[in-house]
Amino acid sequence: MRTTPRKGISRGNDALVAVLLLVLDAIVISVLFYLVVVSYGFDAVPDREAAAGMAAAACAVCAVGAVLTAVPAFRVGAWITFTVQTLVLGGSALFSALLAVW
Repeated sequence: MRTTPRKGISRGNDALVAVLLLVLDAIVISVLFYLVVVSYGFDAVPDREAAAGMAAAACAVCAVGAVLTAVPAFRVGAWITFTVQTLVLGGSALFSALLAVW
């Protein structure tokens, strides 16, 4: 009986890469959110223009990060990594875009 070789990566390696990228995503997203909050201002007069600009920059960083990590994961068949990166970074980009227009 002839077997065909599997294509893609193993699920264990896929899950490990997904967890490592999730930790990195959490660090980047928390720093970006902190920068948006700081640019909004802690005093009585918030700077809405600076906060909107920082939120737009955070949206761009998350969107580019999603493309740079999810597309290669999709190409090699790392479905866990693809799903995690799409949900986490895509959701963060959407949330940052909503902060930018609010």
